[in-house]
Amino acid sequence: ADLHSNRLSQWLVLQQLESPTRAERLAGLADFYRHKRDLFAAALERHFGALASWSVPKGGLFFWLQLKRRIDTRKLLPLAIEESVAFMPGEAFYPDAPEATGTLRLNFSHASEDEIDRGLARLAALIARQPA
Repeated sequence: ADLHSNRLSQWLVLQQLESPTRAERLAGLADFYRHKRDLFAAALERHFGALASWSVPKGGLFFWLQLKRRIDTRKLLPLAIEESVAFMPGEAFYPDAPEATGTLRLNFSHASEDEIDRGLARLAALIARQPA
């Protein structure tokens, strides 16, 4: 027990941890997210090949992109939201913001395959329209 979570939540987590099917469920989740990661990577290749560099993550739910042009992604975010897409500006994750200029974090966990493709197409078009 701790001072931050209620006993019901703790009990529910314990039931999951002690479940005999836990390993199977975790393997299924890993396969599910690996597939989504691969779909996202393919969509990045289609839409961002000329705009950014990245590496395919071995774990986690995020891609980190380094734009080939030094665009302030903090200023880009409101424009992206107007296009119904969002990302996390890289500056939020660096102690030295100038080093982070042109970086962004993209999450692939929630979007469907169609949403991934449409969203990355919109974001790529927006970035391509930004002045040099």
